[in-house]
Amino acid sequence: MSDDELRELVHRVDLRIERLDARFDALEKRMASVEGRIESLERTMTTRFEGLETRINTKASNWVVSLWGATLAVLIPLLTLWW
Repeated sequence: MSDDELRELVHRVDLRIERLDARFDALEKRMASVEGRIESLERTMTTRFEGLETRINTKASNWVVSLWGATLAVLIPLLTLWW
């Protein structure tokens, strides 16, 4: 190979390295963006699940209170009739 051919080959390799480096940088930016979106989704889902858990606990508590109220509403008249 002549010197000119070697220079041309080195130049083409340098250009290819620059393009690959630019593509790698773009991929890093996209990965950072995706990671940010994943973290945001994790926070959103955590908040939603905590809210759902609170609502379920509230409904369960209300159900227990209602059940006790209904039980007492039936038992008190029965006990007064029995005495």
